[in-house]
Amino acid sequence: MKIPGIILGPLIEVSMFETIRSFVRIGIEVIVFDHDKDSPGFYMRGISGKKIAPDPRKRPQDFVKFLLQLGNEYPGHVLLTNDDFYNQIIAENSEELKKYLLILISEEQINAIASDKSKTVDAALKYGVPVPETYHITDDFDNANIDFPFLIKPRGGSRGQYLIKSHAEFVSTLSIIDKCRKDYIAQEWIPGNVRNLCTFGTIFDKNSEPKAIFTARRLSVMQSKQINQGITTYLVSERIPELIEPSIKFLKEIKWQGIAELEYKFDERDSNFKLIEINPRIWSWTRLPAACGVDFAKIYYDLLCGKNVSPVFEFRTGVTYLRSIIDMYSSFYKFTTGEYKLNDICKDLYKKYSKVIFTPKDNLIDELPWEKPNIRWVLYFLKKIKQYG
Repeated sequence: MKIPGIILGPLIEVSMFETIRSFVRIGIEVIVFDHDKDSPGFYMRGISGKKIAPDPRKRPQDFVKFLLQLGNEYPGHVLLTNDDFYNQIIAENSEELKKYLLILISEEQINAIASDKSKTVDAALKYGVPVPETYHITDDFDNANIDFPFLIKPRGGSRGQYLIKSHAEFVSTLSIIDKCRKDYIAQEWIPGNVRNLCTFGTIFDKNSEPKAIFTARRLSVMQSKQINQGITTYLVSERIPELIEPSIKFLKEIKWQGIAELEYKFDERDSNFKLIEINPRIWSWTRLPAACGVDFAKIYYDLLCGKNVSPVFEFRTGVTYLRSIIDMYSSFYKFTTGEYKLNDICKDLYKKYSKVIFTPKDNLIDELPWEKPNIRWVLYFLKKIKQYG
């Protein structure tokens, strides 16, 4: 019997580079796709097939047809994505796609709980999971109901967030998003150190039972004009019991299937972890759990191939992971705004890189520009720098 291959896409994130490498190393056929022909992941070694997809944001129906064609060409292959929009389209068409491809994903309405932050909040409140105070931005939205500072963020994705510190900033931001207010929410800003940001990662099988778990604490986050704490740049594996039981209970309640990353922030005002968002797919730093003994991509593959997968609920702790390029970019941005001084940057670099140099096994680093295809990744995002600010 032929071993199923795996189809992976899109290819712009470094996380997908390591996922590709991991499957190539164990001899699994890897087919990749993206709607952008310049995506750096196309240049990975060991790939068996490369496909250009229609842009799902502009041509969703053609994108579905493309996936069905992939299924006809590679029947019985596993399909795994690392993009919210791709993921939601797959969920919406999962019944048809499952005739040709192996997919572990929640049905459309359940998956939307993760891909739409407004629905995330509604579901969390229904099942007793604490969340930040959240408001829909309607034409008559009145910021008097929410204290400064607060966040205006897109209902989907992490780019395009605005930290509102004054009424003037509020008015200015509303003018920017005016034509698409319905696609944004306003959410209270939870005060506290970046270390209060924590993550619960998991994969649930088709019976909505957890097969693996992982928790971590953020140590640094991306900061720019367009992004505020939405992208992790430095974190450490840590067992956080306060996240495990409530997260599993919540996901069971909504009958979750597949991979999920739940992001929380600890609110020192009431000593509760507040659910910020859910990512319903492989996330940007899955190399860390893999190095700690929880390889979510491989577990996903094994489940779909019908293997008997024993639950993985233990993992190595105290391991750090650094995304070098975007972490440096974020530090430079803080320097330009006056939040960081040159001395702060030097101390930060020493603290992080001394660990990477002297104890590399316990301190992972990614995005090194001299490693292929990272230089292409850097050049790719330099062309799209306006998206990050």
